[in-house]
Amino acid sequence: MTTFALSARNWEDKLDAFQQFNERDVLTHAGKLHADVAEKLALERYERFDAARREAADTEDLAALEQTEWHQEKKGRGRKK
Repeated sequence: MTTFALSARNWEDKLDAFQQFNERDVLTHAGKLHADVAEKLALERYERFDAARREAADTEDLAALEQTEWHQEKKGRGRKK
């Protein structure tokens, strides 16, 4: 294995080359969003994601309960005398 010193500038160049290879845009400046705006945007998107995730989990839980109830009813029918 070849080892060599890697400076921050070398690392930045390697990362930029990797992103360009993967057809990703490389920023040449600090970007457009301030940290507080980016954080607000991230929180809003997470809230939407979390609501959808919870709704999907509730749907799965309800389906599992209905399936269990169906099996219990089916099981109970055969035991009546």
